[in-house]
Amino acid sequence: MTPGREAYTADRVVETLVAGADNTLAWTPVVKGVFKDANGDVIGDVKVGTDTYVFFNPANGKLYQDAAYTTAFTATGGEKAAYVYDNIIIPQAKLPTLKAEMKSIALTAKARRIAVYYSQIAAYQAKTDYGLMLYAA
Repeated sequence: MTPGREAYTADRVVETLVAGADNTLAWTPVVKGVFKDANGDVIGDVKVGTDTYVFFNPANGKLYQDAAYTTAFTATGGEKAAYVYDNIIIPQAKLPTLKAEMKSIALTAKARRIAVYYSQIAAYQAKTDYGLMLYAA
């Protein structure tokens, strides 16, 4: 059995960026300053690929290479963007939705007959072990 993860949350998001697109993220707002270096300094809001960190501008929802939002980030295509979606702030204009549907299946039951054979040995064991009296009909 797999042990449970007490720190599990549904706020972690990984999505694939498209080459040449405006690179707006699917889920906003993004938690700011999640990625930090060894000294505790913020190096980015979104991790792209394995070693690139970019910043998210909440005003227009786009990614930038610097914290001042002066140099736009352009994806070459296929990179994975990892970030933390702020699912605490309510209300939000865009919420994740789950489209679930239930299919009905027919439930049928058939009557069955069973035969029970009386045995004097079984009756004796039921009386001595459980105090039950079994009678033959």
